[in-house]
Amino acid sequence: MNIDPLVARTWLGVPLHELTDRRIPLDEIGARFAGPLCEMFHAGGASALVRPADHFSTRLMDARMVAAEAVLRRGASVQAAATAAELSERQLGRQFEDWFGLTPKQYARILRLRHAIHSAKSGKSFVAAALSAGYSDQAHFNRDVRALAETSPRALLPRVGNIQDVSDRLRNY
Repeated sequence: MNIDPLVARTWLGVPLHELTDRRIPLDEIGARFAGPLCEMFHAGGASALVRPADHFSTRLMDARMVAAEAVLRRGASVQAAATAAELSERQLGRQFEDWFGLTPKQYARILRLRHAIHSAKSGKSFVAAALSAGYSDQAHFNRDVRALAETSPRALLPRVGNIQDVSDRLRNY
């Protein structure tokens, strides 16, 4: 399960760039966090950790980061996100990395890849999926898949599941 960065930054109380590219077992983050997380997850309430409601995320973090993230989620440029956040691109980069553990460009790149993969998973060809996600061509999409997932799009596609299927299976335990 991936915890939404809009929740994780405030919940864990540390800048997310300190956790980027690390896997930390639940028992190492302490009972204060591990217990409630396991309880929520097994009770079916994990969706609150995956994507909070807008009013919840706005209360938890700087509204400028919420605005920047929303602009990036729509596929706009980092410059547009900085404008929406009323920050320079450099200021946005520092604050965004603190909240999300990634630069705005890295975050946008992952969002674009996810969009393309989910389009392909829903039946679009790789070319159509790549173009609909904003890639210039399929080769550009292929390079991003290799760089971010260390595999080919064809090998990645079967490994991408429907989060609802995973959630349904876990509820049955």
